[in-house]
Amino acid sequence: MKGTAVKIHVLLFSLSVFIPLSSQEQDSISNYSIDEVIISGKRIEMNPIDIGRSVSILTQEEINNSVYNNLGELLAHQGGINLIGNCQNPGALQRIYMRGTNSNQSLVLIDGIRITDPASVENTIDLSEVSLSNIQRIEIVRGSHSTYYGNSAIGGVINIYTRNRENPGLNVDAFMKTGTFGKNAYEFTQNLFLNYTLNNGLYFNGELFNSSINGLDAVIDTTASDTKFNIDNDDFQKRDIAGKIGYKNSRWDIYMSFKNINQITDLDDGAFRNDNNHNSELNRNMISYGLSYNLSELINLNFLGGYTSIDRITTDDSSIVDQLEITEQTAIEIYDHQYVKNNYTGNVYNNEVQLSFTSKYLNAFIGGDIYKETMSADYYLYSNSQYGIFESEENLDTLNLYGLYKGLFAHIDIKGSNISKYLKNFSLALGGRFNNHSNYGNNYSYEINPLYKINNNSILYFSFATGFNSPSLYRLYYPSEYYASSISKGNPNMEPEISESWEFGVKQKISGNTLLCISFFNTRIRNSIEYVYLWDKNIGIDTLGNDFMRDDHKGDTYLNLGTQNIRGVELSYSTKLGDKFAISGNITLFNGILEYDQSMIDTTHTSGHHVQLFNSGEFINNELKKSGLLRRSNTSNLTLSYRPAEILTLSTSIRYVGPRSDVYYDSNLGPWGALGMLNVDDYTFIDFNSRIRFQNNFTIYFKIENIFDVDYSEILGYTTKGRGLFLSLRYTY
Repeated sequence: MKGTAVKIHVLLFSLSVFIPLSSQEQDSISNYSIDEVIISGKRIEMNPIDIGRSVSILTQEEINNSVYNNLGELLAHQGGINLIGNCQNPGALQRIYMRGTNSNQSLVLIDGIRITDPASVENTIDLSEVSLSNIQRIEIVRGSHSTYYGNSAIGGVINIYTRNRENPGLNVDAFMKTGTFGKNAYEFTQNLFLNYTLNNGLYFNGELFNSSINGLDAVIDTTASDTKFNIDNDDFQKRDIAGKIGYKNSRWDIYMSFKNINQITDLDDGAFRNDNNHNSELNRNMISYGLSYNLSELINLNFLGGYTSIDRITTDDSSIVDQLEITEQTAIEIYDHQYVKNNYTGNVYNNEVQLSFTSKYLNAFIGGDIYKETMSADYYLYSNSQYGIFESEENLDTLNLYGLYKGLFAHIDIKGSNISKYLKNFSLALGGRFNNHSNYGNNYSYEINPLYKINNNSILYFSFATGFNSPSLYRLYYPSEYYASSISKGNPNMEPEISESWEFGVKQKISGNTLLCISFFNTRIRNSIEYVYLWDKNIGIDTLGNDFMRDDHKGDTYLNLGTQNIRGVELSYSTKLGDKFAISGNITLFNGILEYDQSMIDTTHTSGHHVQLFNSGEFINNELKKSGLLRRSNTSNLTLSYRPAEILTLSTSIRYVGPRSDVYYDSNLGPWGALGMLNVDDYTFIDFNSRIRFQNNFTIYFKIENIFDVDYSEILGYTTKGRGLFLSLRYTY
């Protein structure tokens, strides 16, 4: 199968294309509609062909007509994106990596409001929270955009827009899906969206989404004998309730929305480690509001804001951790005699105002934003072992942990024709941001983006942009101190990660239905944050841990320590072959290098002790350089579509994920062990999809996922889904 994968990879490298169908019936997820779709990738609406950056648009029609099971699966098929978790058991943690950057270095917005988890270590969203329901449009803007969006926008920005005004009267969108993706694993999902729009532009939306999944065992059985783990199905239950009220006409766009997300996930104890009594319950409330007013044909005033709260409870009961099956009639129950309950809470407040000016000669905007993050946590441990009963409880409520961000930003896009007739095909975009953080103070970012329009069908562009990513509240303020050194795990001295990115690209339209895009990019990220162990500076590294009567360990913490260097290329091509055939695809190739230097160590926080990287076990006692990026790989996607009749569409998609590295705990790395690296093989799987539409109201979808039931790994120690069969029905009115 590996040889086949290599051949397919070569094919995708040679033919990486995208072809849209007719505007009435598009059967693939498009990067963008060549002539009609406008986006706000620069916070002002522009045609994608005129934007000097790599962008993609996913419209409501394209999302509804697709057969993707969740948002993560949809995004995983887009160029420049690695998505980890969407191929595992449903409910698994889903992390997005754009252009090789870390998962917390890209930004996800819903209706312009950032969605994060401030109570988590990395302060990044788990995409399993976001269903594909109630989405009107998704914009993907790759590369650094901190100038316009602030914190975390280094790898790119994904902006999800929810549905608003529909056709006058009652509008109904009802969806139901069922299917199986492994032994005893099945899904049943329902979604109902209702909209009522008045002729004057006033509208009311309501939605209910429910998904019940009987899952796979989330971890892999690695025992070599007949005695094996008892397989427990790790289930996933998800329910979303949403409502929205708004008013929209040619001058006004006003809305307020509310959404509640509740999901319960069965967990195991970690890679290769089963657990029958471990689960997580997440509850998120989201409120967003906005007001946009066209002061004139040229000037627009826009205000938006939101509030989101997250409450995440994980419970690991002592009871039975697992069972070792000795015979069909006999099993030995395994107990860990522990009860652990952790409650994580976080809040995000976000408000922003912007004044825009748009004309055929000049585009510009100026604005300001402010947002605040808070977090708290409550940890409880009960243990009953041979040494007796032990209880521990920790609560962070009284610490009032928060981060406050204030920003001012501005942008101007100058047409060359304003300067000289010889520069009419040239434009220059400039942007800048001033940002203030309540902990580390001020920082700045800027962007320079020239574009040259060779003709109406061809552009060349270049951009240089800086970005920043602030440390999470956990990494800044977590108060736990090691008894032997009084060094806290949180490090309030940390600075934001700072990026410098350049991109060079070409966009070429051919014969109206064909679009070729290629972009080369390079990103350098300084002050990269690392989790480290600290060891006694008075003891030689080679002898650390040799004396069991001596405590050489001095704690663990976070440091600005490294530099990431990432470079790569993205390619897409779009065309149309007659009225019946379509082909779509993309390819992303990149590599990365990590550099560490002893001179970067904050000795005031470490007290000069030896610093050991937890991610590799290596000590930083001089310069260190490492190749490769964890869990990130080259990817290729190819989709072939055929529409033999107006009501029937058939398509086949091929996805290739290249080899990559993953981590495992290696007790031989350093005195206490650390994370070692292992290579994970590449894989290719093929899906088949069909869609039948009846009388413009009913649509039936059928999907075979991973047709050849390819055995593959996404994260070491965790199960991946096998062959899947899914049947869906949609009714729209």
